Amino acid sequence: MTVLTGDDAVIYLSASASQDARQNFQKDWTDSRVTVRYTVLGHPALPGDLLLDLYHKEFGGTGESEFQDVQAILAHDAVWTAGVAIRDAAGADGEGATNAGSELRMLARLNDGETVAGISGPISLGADGKPEGKPMALVRLEPDQRYTFESITKS
Repeated sequence: MTVLTGDDAVIYLSASASQDARQNFQKDWTDSRVTVRYTVLGHPALPGDLLLDLYHKEFGGTGESEFQDVQAILAHDAVWTAGVAIRDAAGADGEGATNAGSELRMLARLNDGETVAGISGPISLGADGKPEGKPMALVRLEPDQRYTFESITKS
């Protein structure tokens, strides 16, 4: 059996569970042959080579390990996207007055081929304000609670 779920998948063992209970859980899961796959919105496999090259030139490092913190990736993309909307709302010269309404209008334009280049991939919003065509990593959750990257898919 394969369980497919979204990025909010949780496999929970109480913090007070004994080491024996954890080992039994892992053994039972392995023996069951149940596979758990889920999508994650941010993953080290999502940034393109160009972004990784630019990042390494600016900050150093040699691999994708700098992008392991999914929350940092998503936080960056949220702030970056808001910044792009604010900049666009201010006009070409950057002198225009902005407000929440003008910024929301700029965010609403992030569809029909207009995107923001985020670390997690291109960001485009549908008419309902939800991500559209968003690349997501498909990962397999292992019984020891590690995950293994499988492929990139789109919403």
